[in-house]
Parts: sequence; C-alpha cells; structure tokens
Amino acid sequence: MPTVKFRTVERLVLAACVLFVVAGYSLTKPTEDFVAFWAAGHLFASGQNPYAPSDILSIERAFGWDRPIPLVVQNPPWILPLIAPLRLMNSYSLAWFISVLVLSSALAWSARILLDVYSQGRPVFPAESRQGETVLAFTFYPALLCLKLAQLTIWVLLGFAGFLYFENRKRYAMAGACLILATMKPQLGYLIWLALLFDCLRPAKWKTLLALGASIGSLSLIATLMRPTVFKDYFAFSQTGYAKMWPSALGGILRQPFGASVQSFPLQFLPPVVGMLWFLFYWRKHKANWSWQERMPTLIIVSVSTTAWAWMYDQVLLLIPVIAIVCCLVATQGTIPRAAVRLYSLLNLVTIAAASFASGPGFIAAPLLIAYALKRYRPSDAGRKIPEA
Repeated sequence: MPTVKFRTVERLVLAACVLFVVAGYSLTKPTEDFVAFWAAGHLFASGQNPYAPSDILSIERAFGWDRPIPLVVQNPPWILPLIAPLRLMNSYSLAWFISVLVLSSALAWSARILLDVYSQGRPVFPAESRQGETVLAFTFYPALLCLKLAQLTIWVLLGFAGFLYFENRKRYAMAGACLILATMKPQLGYLIWLALLFDCLRPAKWKTLLALGASIGSLSLIATLMRPTVFKDYFAFSQTGYAKMWPSALGGILRQPFGASVQSFPLQFLPPVVGMLWFLFYWRKHKANWSWQERMPTLIIVSVSTTAWAWMYDQVLLLIPVIAIVCCLVATQGTIPRAAVRLYSLLNLVTIAAASFASGPGFIAAPLLIAYALKRYRPSDAGRKIPEA
C-alpha cells in the first residue's frame, strides 16, 4: 500500500471536499441502516418500547422506508443508552452527519491503536504523520460501507482494539471495560468471548471479566431506569422469529438450497458449532503461550467467517488482521511488497463485488484471502526480524 505525502494545505482541501460530499449525502436522508438506530433511540429515550416493530415501522415510513417489514435494532438492551442521545437531534440529516463523523473518528482511533499495538510503537509509514497513517483504515471497503450505513460495528472494532492495547500493558480492568463496546454485536467475536473465559481462569486475569460485567451491569441499570420493562421487551421481541427472516453469513449460504425458509433456521448455527470445535483444538495447542496480540487476528477471521449473523459491513473487524499483517511486513521487510498490495486490492474488489451483488460466497472469500496472508506473515514475526536502519 504505497503512501503519498500530502502538504497541510492539500490535506485541508481534501478534508473539506470529503465533508462537503458527506454533508450533501446526508441531505438525501439515507435510511439503511441508520433509520433503525434513529427510531430505536427516539422510542427508548421517550420511554417507549424500542423493540416494537409496529411503532418502529411508523417512524421509518416517515423517512421513506417503503418495505413492509421494519428494520429493527437487535442489539442487547444495555446498548440502548448509547444510542439514546439521537433523541436530542430533531434533524434526521444532521443526526446522520454527526454519527458518521463520530464513527469516522472511532475508525481512525481504532486504526491508530492497532498500528501502535502491532508495530510496537514504531512508525509504519515514515513519510506520514501518526494521524496520516490511520488513512489505511479508510482504504478498506467494509469500513467505508460501515460509514455509509452509519453502522455500529466500528464501535465493536474500537472495543477490541482498546482491549488489545490495555491487555498488552497488563491493565486488565481497563481491557475488560473496553469490551463493553464489543458487546454491541456479541456474535461477531463469539470465539473471543470463549477465549476470554478460558484465559480469565488464570491469576489476575479475572479483573477483565469483572470490569466487563460491571460495565454491562451499569448500562443495564441505566436502560432499566429509562424503561423498566426493556429486558422484557427484548425477550418478547426475540420470540417473534424476526431474526429468522434475515439469513446472513455462512449460515445464510447453507440455507439457500432450502429457500432460506424459517424451517431451515437451525442451519444458521451450524458454522458457529464448527467454529467452537475448531477453537477447542486451537486453545489446547496455544494455551501454554497464549498471547492476545498474536492470536486475536486468527480469532477474528474465524469468528467473522463462522458467526451466526453478519453482513458485509461487519467485515470491518478484519482490519485487525489486515493491520497486523501490514505491521509485520514493514517490520520484517522494511516495506510492503507489490504482491501484498495486489492481494489487498483483490480483497477490496471481492468485498465490493459481494456487497453489490449480495453474493454469499463473497462473504467467505475475503476472510480466506486474509487468512492466507496471515499464515504467511505472522504478527509474532514482527518482533524477531527487524531490518537495520
């Protein structure tokens, strides 16, 4: 991934152009997927049921949602206080614009943390500033797709990045607190939760689980105070079978021969079962020298590939192995080979094609490409073979 050094004026002009385009797009009132967060945030902040499909549909139709089925937020109740501030903005376009700006900052912050973790604080692109290096994250198509849809998966990425940062420094309580962001979509990193449970059986590591539990408990308390029946609402919504109507990820591919009917829903959970069986062997092999920094990229790839629910934008989490590979290449070879640049370009083309044509196999192709590169360039190699200055 070659770098171009921009002068300050050029950077300001480029930033102004991007902001102009984003602001213009916000005036079109883009509905997918932000309209679901807007509706849930307004209902919850006003004390109403944020999981009521009929109420949500009436709000979404006011912004041009023309489908018979509403787009309902399926995140757990303790996440609702984090989207409740949307109630403070009456302008849908302004709320979307501010949300994208905040998510862009979170994406850049995540990239900066991951670059520091996997480069051990060394510059990755010497021609660029520390802030300039974070542009790498904005060259990854799933990240751009996330921003376009104002999706929360970027917060999940920030949660895992923060966990790695503090875990490396043995600040286990802070590491656990960061993971509250990852619980916005707990299914995306389900193997990480399993590994965390096993790892926290060791001395001192219990603080991670305690901090995570305290964070979930605190947000749950706030959610309950705002709407006492919110957990009951969530449970009632989960019984409606709404999730069965949205086949996704590898499970969705397995359901295609059966017309993705409700009866084929159990197949959605077959990939996670296989993933958990794989993890048991993986943990047994590496538990003696377990390193979150080294194992996280592989866990992310397998989790995202085999999760029960995920969409193309959720592959923004694959930035973790992508950045790990980039840092390894720079540390061991002093530069990024052309072959790696071509592979990265192919990765983006695959994700663009998969997102454009809703291709199920394309969802699996991207993780496989990264897994191939990760096997060849392991993050652990970065500390063993550093080129001389």
